[in-house]
Amino acid sequence: MGIAPHNPNGPVATTANIQLAATIPNFIILEYVQPASAHTRVIKEPLKLSGGHFELPEAPSLGIDLDEEVIKAYPFSSWPLIGTKEFGKFLNILDISIGGNPSPVWSKLFL
Repeated sequence: MGIAPHNPNGPVATTANIQLAATIPNFIILEYVQPASAHTRVIKEPLKLSGGHFELPEAPSLGIDLDEEVIKAYPFSSWPLIGTKEFGKFLNILDISIGGNPSPVWSKLFL
């Protein structure tokens, strides 16, 4: 059975998945989302693509250096637990913030 890791995250998770892919014989493909600007600045050197494939970083550990100043500029913020009223309110705030209206489905489920 082949492995195709789900990877909708930033460069640290991508690098971890690149390392995984290099070590398993049944790797097929890696999902990759072009990261936002803040994500690309989290690592000091960008990941290298060559011919549609990531090059395996050769530095120790994951092979990347994190920019701690950039990371400090984006402190962790948790989302409310799925299935709670707070989560429903959070989804409606997201919907409104991108120009929409509160979702009637979310309102019925969570509010």
